[in-house]
Amino acid sequence: MEKWVSTLSKELGESPSPKFIKEVYVNQFQQIMDIRLEPSKPTPAEYNIFERETKPRHLSTDWLYMESPRQKQGRAVKIAHNIKMVEADHKAGKLIRVRAEVEEDILMDVNITGDFFIIPKESISELEEKIRGLRLDEAVLLEVVEDYFSEYGPESPGVTPRDIVDACMKLKTHI
Repeated sequence: MEKWVSTLSKELGESPSPKFIKEVYVNQFQQIMDIRLEPSKPTPAEYNIFERETKPRHLSTDWLYMESPRQKQGRAVKIAHNIKMVEADHKAGKLIRVRAEVEEDILMDVNITGDFFIIPKESISELEEKIRGLRLDEAVLLEVVEDYFSEYGPESPGVTPRDIVDACMKLKTHI
């Protein structure tokens, strides 16, 4: 787990103060959303909603012990004569889920998600674009994915180019 999770102290070399962290958040929200935030306390109506609805729900036994919905290991839905929407999960260092529109064995469209992260975040959509139109051929996919990682150097702790290819190849078992 340590190789996937970091801390502000580790990244900055010291622990930032809570005040500093709040200032960074406020500044980023203001900049991204093009708004001006003003400090304030919850209104009586907001506090009432919290006390009456939110707090009891999040402290309830149902909430605390709820079971996650069962996940299917993979599936395919035929959407035309030789076109399917296919989904497959692959557990590497992290979970990788691939959803793809596959025509025969060609990746017409692909979406890669999971419980991993990649830096920079745009890397995953760029990688999806690189493998769109390719056959579900292990050697071809591995070459393209490894070339992408070599050329652009994205960081994805717990996920290797091989893991992404293995996840894509699992689609083949459902088409």
